[in-house]
Amino acid sequence: MGNKVLMDQHKIDTDNYINTIPTTLVYMAIERKLVAVFQIMDQIKPEAKETIANFRESNIENIVMLSGENLQNAKHMGDILGIDAIVAEVLPDEKLAYITKLQREGKAVAYVGDGINDGPALVQRDVGISMGRLQMLRLRLQLLF
Repeated sequence: MGNKVLMDQHKIDTDNYINTIPTTLVYMAIERKLVAVFQIMDQIKPEAKETIANFRESNIENIVMLSGENLQNAKHMGDILGIDAIVAEVLPDEKLAYITKLQREGKAVAYVGDGINDGPALVQRDVGISMGRLQMLRLRLQLLF
């Protein structure tokens, strides 16, 4: 179960499912055969826009969204929030690589994450802000193990 990138890595055909509205498609495959497609729409957290405005008032530059979402959905969210750049369809290790690259360039990185997929990036950052709920994290961990 995962996004198009993961399905492509496992050579599972998803071409018949084109997303035309800003939602995320999550694919389920069994034995390399696509068996279900879920369409999910994220809600922007009420405090997100204000948080980004506070970052800007504090002279934080280059606000980038690293998202596992598809580009269309991530761009839609980024436009609403006033994000400077969008990097979409990235896996946790790719988020980590992006942050590491910025740090090698001498940049300090603050990372805001709300999900278990943000774990590696939250560890690598210079400043980390976790917005997830502990109970949800426990539930996700129980599902994974």
